[in-house]
Amino acid sequence: MTQPTLCPHCPDGHTPADRGSQPWAVWVSDHRDGDGQPAILMVARTGGAHVAESDAEWMRARLNDRAPTNRAAILREAAEVFRADATETERAARRSYDPDMARTAKQLHAVAARLDRMAEEART
Repeated sequence: MTQPTLCPHCPDGHTPADRGSQPWAVWVSDHRDGDGQPAILMVARTGGAHVAESDAEWMRARLNDRAPTNRAAILREAAEVFRADATETERAARRSYDPDMARTAKQLHAVAARLDRMAEEART
């Protein structure tokens, strides 16, 4: 997996394209080709959240079938998601001094580590 391009608007890191509270929507634009046929699909977050180059990279990879399809790659990608959630939860726990959130962050890290081990096993 390539390192995503940083978002200049999100100093704490742009929400990954496959997460967030606003799902993706797609519709056919009014733009037409020379024969009058629709030529462009428009893609956006349903709630109007901003997007970043990393979102475009994520979409291009999936649309052009460069997305990870083998078990090890899928497990590694899942581990990255859990690790990111763990990091966000750790930050929130430090701000709120909530011991339950700190425990949750440790559990999320443990899940990420387990997924990493499963990915390594899948490679062999």
